[in-house]
Amino acid sequence: MSDTDHFDYRSFIRNHKPDFCGLENPDPDHFLLVTDYAEAQINFYQIEGEPEIIEFRIDNLKNHETEFFLHFHAEPEEHARDLYRQMVQTLKDLGNRKNNRILLCCTAGMTTSFFAEELNKTAQTLHENYEFEAVSVNEVYVRGLEFDAVLVAPQVGFMQKKIAAVLKDMPVIAVPASIFGSYNTGACLELVKDTLKKFRETMAEQAEEKILRSKTNDKVILGIAILPDARKTWVRFRVYDHGKTAETSVVTKPKLSLADICDIIETYRCSCSGKMKIDAIGIAVPGIIHDGMIDLRPSETIDLTKGQDNFDISSYFNEKYDVPVYIFNNVNAAAYGYYGSQDSYQNIVFHSQPIGWKMGGEGIIVNGKLLTGHHAGAGEVKYIIPMLKDLEDIPRRVQTPEQMVKVIAADLIGACTYLDPQVICIRSHMTPDIDAIREEMEKHLPADHIPDFVYIDVMDEYVLLGTMILCLQEEARNKKA
Repeated sequence: MSDTDHFDYRSFIRNHKPDFCGLENPDPDHFLLVTDYAEAQINFYQIEGEPEIIEFRIDNLKNHETEFFLHFHAEPEEHARDLYRQMVQTLKDLGNRKNNRILLCCTAGMTTSFFAEELNKTAQTLHENYEFEAVSVNEVYVRGLEFDAVLVAPQVGFMQKKIAAVLKDMPVIAVPASIFGSYNTGACLELVKDTLKKFRETMAEQAEEKILRSKTNDKVILGIAILPDARKTWVRFRVYDHGKTAETSVVTKPKLSLADICDIIETYRCSCSGKMKIDAIGIAVPGIIHDGMIDLRPSETIDLTKGQDNFDISSYFNEKYDVPVYIFNNVNAAAYGYYGSQDSYQNIVFHSQPIGWKMGGEGIIVNGKLLTGHHAGAGEVKYIIPMLKDLEDIPRRVQTPEQMVKVIAADLIGACTYLDPQVICIRSHMTPDIDAIREEMEKHLPADHIPDFVYIDVMDEYVLLGTMILCLQEEARNKKA
C-alpha cells in the first residue's frame, strides 16, 4: 500500500476550515462550507471494490446556479489538496463578486456614466445586490460577457436587437426614454430585476438538451469534450452504450489541467463498474493534434501540456489506463459529428470562432472523410489571418460584429477557394447574422461559389457525437492492424 493510501482527506478538511465561512460535518461522509451567499458541499461516496469518490459542489444561494462541480479520487495526495484549495478559493471569490453585474452602453459611454453612478447609489441605499458600469456601444460585444445583463440607452436603442443576437446568454434591455431622460433610477432598477427574473425562468424552461441522431455500434465509449472560453473551461462528457446515450455530465473549471481529466475518467470508470465496461475513451481538445502530440499554448483557463512544446498527450493517458485513449481536435470532432448527424452533405467546412478571438479554427470533411493534413494543420486558419492586410486595422481582440464578419469572411473565402464545400457550418456567437458574412464574401467571390450556410448555436453535441464516431474508426483500424 502506497503512502497516498493513508491520506485522511476528512481530517485534512477539518484541519483546513477557511476563516471566512463555517464548517458543518453532519456525518462522516458529508461536509458543508457555509456562507451567506453560497454553500459548498463535500460528499464522499463508497463504491464496492473501487476507490472512494469525492464530490465538490458550490451552489450560489442568490441565483441558484452551480458555480463549481467536480468528482475525483483522494489520490495522489497533493492533487487532492490542490483541488480543495481551488474549491475554497472559488467559494471565497464568490463573496467578492457582485451577483448581478449590469452593463450600460451608449454612443460614447459618457452619458451613461453618471446614470450608472446614480444606479449604484440607489442599489446601495436599497441594499440591492447590483453593480452598474457604463461603456461605449463599440465595447459592449466583448465586455458584455463579463456581466449578467446589458442596458441599452435610448440614443442607441436601434441596436438592441443586434446586441441581443450576439449576447444570447443574457437579457439585453432597451431603457425607455422616460426612465433614462428623467434619471429615474428606482424604475430602472425594478426594470432590471423584473427582466432578469423572467429571463432566468425562461432559460430554465428551455434547458432541454439537444438530441442528435447517433450511430449504433457494439462499443461502450466515454467521450470527453473540452471547450474553453474567456472565463472558464467547460467539459462535457458522455458514455455512449452501443451508440445510445447512457450518462452525461458537465464540469466547469476556472483552469483545466491534465489531472482534472484523469479525475473524470477514473470517476466514470468507477461509476460504470458492474453496469458496463468502457471499451475506449475519446478526448476532444483545442489545439493541433499530430501523432499523439498536442500543440496548445497554456492560457488562463486551460493547460494540457505541462509547460512542454508538442507534449505527448496520447502517451500520457494511454500509459495510465488499460483501455485505449484517443485524442482529437475538438473542431475536427464537431465537423465529423455534424457529418454523422445528417445525410445531405459529403463536403463540409465547420468554422468555429470564439467570441472576441481573431483566430478561429475549421474542421474539414471531404467526400465523407475528415481531412487533417500531413501535419494535422488543415483548417488552422491562425496561420493565414496575420498575413491579410485587409484585417490589419482589426485588433487582436475583435471588438464588434462588423469586424468579426470581416475576419470570418476572410477565413471562409480561403475555404471556398481551395475546398469548394457543399455547406459551411458557422459557430460564431458574435456574428448571428450569417447573411452579413455572405455579403462580405460576395465582394470577392461569385455568389454561386458560396455554399449553403448553417448557423451552429451550440456545438457541444456535435463534438461528443464526432468523438464517438472517430473512436469507432480508430478501434476498427486497430482491429485490422
